[in-house]
Formats: sequence, structure tokens, C-alpha cells
Amino acid sequence: MNLRHLGLPGALAYRAAHMQDGSDLAGRAALEVAIGESFVAAGKLSAAGLDRALRLRGTGSENFLALLTKLGLVSEHDVAAALAERLGLGIAGPEEFPDIALLEDQLGANFLRHAKVLPLAEESQSLILAMADPLDEVTIRAVGLRTRKRVEPRIATLSDIEAAHERL
Repeated sequence: MNLRHLGLPGALAYRAAHMQDGSDLAGRAALEVAIGESFVAAGKLSAAGLDRALRLRGTGSENFLALLTKLGLVSEHDVAAALAERLGLGIAGPEEFPDIALLEDQLGANFLRHAKVLPLAEESQSLILAMADPLDEVTIRAVGLRTRKRVEPRIATLSDIEAAHERL
């Protein structure tokens, strides 16, 4: 499910492909399973591990890719790289994180922590946002509405985002 062929940046192509027909959740699930299967094909995850995670996902509402890392089945960095490849988004590492908190007064520290995001840079019309879950449309929309800026997601690991919040 590589979406670059739609002529849009990866995340925008994903949104366009799945928001038109209302299949956003089904599209997300299909993308997550495809990434899980790619981990099996690459030898980074066993088929039994994938089956286990799929069964556990069915019992809760937890993000499937986050569940894979929580269970220790794949690394956060592997998940970030797979998302970057599939969505055509960049990966933001800790060296790109700001030295001071950005937009905390506008967005609220609790919201930023709960949403697992961190503003990286602000321009006149756009905001670059590190996200542990770049498929989280609700957060992208909320940040865009609150800041009145176009949100440009970047993928970051949850542990990097959490460490940055602690530091800031």
C-alpha cells in the first residue's frame, strides 16, 4: 500500500484515499496489517508473533503498531521506518527536537503529552509536528484548527517524544 502514486505527499495521499469513501479505520487496519506482514517477510517478526498481536488488537482499542512495540515484538525504530516508507513521511529524531517548548500555551502540555506529539517548527502557514502515530487524524485536525496552520506530520518514536516532554 505505497501511496506515492496518487501524486500527493504520503500522508495526504493516505488521507485522500481513505477519507473519500469513509473507510479510514478499515484503511488504517489494512495498512497496519501490511506493515506487520512486511516485518514477518523481513524476518523482524515471527508469524506467531503477528497472530498474537492481531488477536490482542481485537480485544482492545490500542494502536496495533504500538502494541507490537509494547509487546517487544518489533522495535519502535522499525515501526517508524515502516511508516515512513509507506506514508512517504520523514522521521524526526531527537536532534531535531526544539530546545524550548513550542506552542505549549496554545495547545496545552497535557494535550501534547496525551496525543503523543511534539511541535518541531512553526512557520507562517504551517507547523511541523512530530507524531508517534502519524495516522491520528483527530490530533492532526485538532492541532490544525487550534493553530490555524497546516500540520505537516513527521514520524517520531514514542520514547523520543516522551523524553522530549520530560526535558522541556
